[in-house]
This record gives sequence, structure tokens and C-alpha cells, in this order.
Amino acid sequence: MDLKRIAMAGATITGTLALVAGVTFAVFTDTAEIPGNTVGTADVELSIDNDDVVGPSKPITASNLVPGQQTAEEGAGVVNTGTVPVKVSMYVRYDSNPNGVCNWINLTNVRRFGFGGFNVPLPTFNGPLSNLKGPSNAKEVIASLPTNHQVRVYQTAQLDVNAPNSVQASTCEWTEVFVAENLAP
Repeated sequence: MDLKRIAMAGATITGTLALVAGVTFAVFTDTAEIPGNTVGTADVELSIDNDDVVGPSKPITASNLVPGQQTAEEGAGVVNTGTVPVKVSMYVRYDSNPNGVCNWINLTNVRRFGFGGFNVPLPTFNGPLSNLKGPSNAKEVIASLPTNHQVRVYQTAQLDVNAPNSVQASTCEWTEVFVAENLAP
């Protein structure tokens, strides 16, 4: 039996040594890197410039309108100061609407381009101011405005011919919000 024990001990020692040797051998490794990966995002930004507007500049200011009367045309330049071409839309937000007077204001929106001595109007909206109220009612001003270019937007406001007596001595105040969206790649 001693021989059997010696053989078992020898086998156990050999197995243990094989296991330790298999687990502890060295592995050589290496790595490689690609530095400097960057992804930058576009800058979508608009500004208002009244310097290049021909005639009175925005905002529209008028008083004592009677039904059917229209304001003088007033304009503003909407400039793409971002880094990519954009689509520009516009909506309005009522700042003051006593007696619902803003619901009786009609707005005519045109954009103008000047070239070769001509000033060509392109209508973008003509209707009740209430149809422009809120972001969900935004209307397109221009489908593609290149970087560092502007579109000149001119407007007239009119008190609707059917305005009721209840809007007398009321003042509608609104803010025009121009929204730029980058064009799809």
C-alpha cells in the first residue's frame, strides 16, 4: 500500500504543479490608440438687423385704427448668424389682447429680395394674426437661408373690416418669434 500512496502523492503533486504552471505563464500584450476623435455640432442662430431695411423698421406701431384701416409697411432683416443653412419660420405670441382685439388683426407678411435694381415681394402669409398664434401655427418665411445671409421681412397690419364695437379703444400687442431649423443633411 505504501507504493499506492506514493503514486497517489506523486500524481497529486504533478497535477498541482501542472495546474500552477498553466495558470502562471506570462502573456505578452500591446495596445494601439487613435487620439483626437472629435465631433462638433452646428450652431443654429438667428438675429434681427434693421440696418438694411428700406423704409420704416419693425416693430409695427400704430394707433387709432378703424375697421379696414391698414398700417404702413414696416420691415426687419432676419439674419442667419449660425454655421449651417436653415429654414426660417415665424409665429406670434400675444403679449396683450384686451377684449380679444388681436383676433381682429390681419397681418400681411412678405419677404423681399433686391437684385438688379428690382425689389421683388414674395408673400409668405396673409390672414388673421390668430392663425399665427403659437409654435404649432408657425408659417415658413424661407425654405433655405444660407449662413451669413438675411431675408427681409415686411409686414402690414389691418384691423378687420368686421371688427366689433367691443374692440374699440383696445391695443393688441404681440411678439413675433422667428424659428430656425437646420436643413436635413
